[in-house]
Amino acid sequence: MTSPDPHPQTTSPINAPNRQTGPEHQASPDHQAGPDIEAPLASRIRTWIDILPVMRLLRVCRVAGSPIWITNTLMVLLVWMGLESLIAALMSSGGAGTPVSVSRSLIVSLPADWILELFHWRSASSIANPSPITPQLASAATKLSSTHVLILTVLTLTLWVPTWMTLARVGGLLVAGRDMPSWTATWRWTNGRLWRGYVLTILPAVCCLPMLVVLRVVGWSSLLLGESIWYWATLPLTLSCLIVVGLILAAAKTAVPLGWAALAMEADPDPMDALSRGYEMTLRRLPQLVGMGVIAIVVIGLMTAAWWLVAVSASQVVVFPVDGGVLNDRFERDATWESAALITQSLLMLVPVSVGAMLAAAMTGGLYLLLRQSTGGQEVEDVAENPPPSQPRVPSVQTKVDQSESDKAD
Repeated sequence: MTSPDPHPQTTSPINAPNRQTGPEHQASPDHQAGPDIEAPLASRIRTWIDILPVMRLLRVCRVAGSPIWITNTLMVLLVWMGLESLIAALMSSGGAGTPVSVSRSLIVSLPADWILELFHWRSASSIANPSPITPQLASAATKLSSTHVLILTVLTLTLWVPTWMTLARVGGLLVAGRDMPSWTATWRWTNGRLWRGYVLTILPAVCCLPMLVVLRVVGWSSLLLGESIWYWATLPLTLSCLIVVGLILAAAKTAVPLGWAALAMEADPDPMDALSRGYEMTLRRLPQLVGMGVIAIVVIGLMTAAWWLVAVSASQVVVFPVDGGVLNDRFERDATWESAALITQSLLMLVPVSVGAMLAAAMTGGLYLLLRQSTGGQEVEDVAENPPPSQPRVPSVQTKVDQSESDKAD
């Protein structure tokens, strides 16, 4: 009979042998505890996109090389210019409005002012009391009647709000790392949300309406009383209303385009929610918005300058047969050929303008996703996908066989 060992040998957990020695119990290298110091350095560093998220905006440049989107924007621009010229001609024939020649010069020779007016970068007060950049614009703006301005505003919103929302979705999908979306699928997506875009556009004016009514009542009461003491008594109220109205209108210059982008990118958009997102990004993230906006403007300028060089080179090819003396004198003096060459040149020079407007709208979608990540922490890749196209129901072969067997049994 053996006595128990008074000093049993205990094995510590550290020195204990691994009793599960089968291959199924061996630890894989992917599940080892602690960092793998033997892994290459390149597998543990972050990409440039993670360090500088604003570099995602460079992906939007792919839109500038898409023929279908350039053609889409150019056609909208031509239709807008044609209808604007027709309205100007009708208004001028009735004794009001801007002459066609002056209206054309406002669009072709001053594309910067055209873009600012087109996307409502001026408030209602500046439209009523314009302070243009050039004397030519000043002389033309003074001839604009209120009816003309209203008609042009409705025309601009009708044509450019759906175009802006569609291009903003294209730019947002590219920034999110998706492929170039389909033209038909993108427009189908936008058409289902278009009425929300129009409602969002007029919301800032609706928000300003109560304060404008207060200002109007104060003004009328001052005229009726005719006493300066009433003016000084209502001055704090007047200043408060004016500051709030100015803040709403100033922030709307970027909040409305960002709201259009929100309607185009979110799964279940709401006009008020989209507009509040735009105001939040404008007011709470103003330094980020300005910094990213400057980078976007530089990219847009470079791409527009490249297309301007293309248009200039192509226009030189157009005028070469006339100015270079290749053709004979009789054909060189042909007015039909000269007018056709001028029209072609004008169309070519509109291509850089359309590319600039197209990139500006597409950049809005990318800026919205980057600012959304900064404000709420939502990932840039989190965008609403287009619903898959509905496929027609095709009966299976088994269904046909079962049906034939049941017919035979009957």
